This record gives sequence, structure tokens and C-alpha cells, in this order.
Amino acid sequence: MKKYALPSIVILIMLDQWTKSLAVKYLQEPWVIVKYWLELRLAENEGVAFSLPVPSVLVLLLALCVVGYLAYQIRTKNLFNIEVFVYILVMAGAIGNVIDRLMNQGKVIDFIAIGSWPVFNVADSCITVGIVVYMAWELFGKKSIK
Repeated sequence: MKKYALPSIVILIMLDQWTKSLAVKYLQEPWVIVKYWLELRLAENEGVAFSLPVPSVLVLLLALCVVGYLAYQIRTKNLFNIEVFVYILVMAGAIGNVIDRLMNQGKVIDFIAIGSWPVFNVADSCITVGIVVYMAWELFGKKSIK
């Protein structure tokens, strides 16, 4: 699984950036997919999760530290495949949003709106899925192997 880490991260980052560019190009007006539940709507987010305000420099430093730490773990540690998978998702999401912040004056492009949940993007989805899978692994997966 480790040998697929870098190509997987690159593909996920490319998917994130491509979908954000499509959102900027085509979502000048929201696209309602399922009324009151799912729509594609362009939004710029200067904050972090749930639009919480945090200085961009701090966000960039934190993201780079997380990516560096996870890359080190993948490269040097004996990890289960599920752990490598989770690290790939989190790294790709973090890098995708860092690219956005660097290219868009500290803002991230969001475009997926589900109900009253905050608007998000593919990078946010990668991070969220990675964290949920990791939590499930910590709670249930490791115990069954030991």
C-alpha cells in the first residue's frame, strides 16, 4: 500500500483542484440537486472547519506539520494498510486546501452543500473520511487483530 501513497495523494489533489475549478467556472448560480438537501453552491471560506476564523499563517503551518508528520510515518513506520489509507486521505485533503489558500488570498473554495451542514469540498471530504475511518480503526479494528 505504501508504494501507492504518492500517486494516490497526487490523484486526490488533482481531483480536488479540478472540482474546485469547475465550481468556480460553472456555479455562479447554485445547482439544486435535491431540494432542501443537496446543492452545489460556490462559497469562499477564509476559516477552517465550520468556517471558524483562524489566521492563515497558522493554518498553513499546522497543515504542513501534519503532512510532514504523516509522510514521515508512512516512510519510516511499519503501518497497517488502513493506516496508510487514512494518512493518504488526510495528507491529500490538507495539501488540496493549502494550495487553495496559497492561490486564493487565504481562502478555500467550497461548493458541496448538504442540508444545513457547512459548505465543503473534496479536500474536506478526504480529511473527514480519513478521520472517521481512523477513529473506527482505533475503536474496533486494532482490537480484532491483537
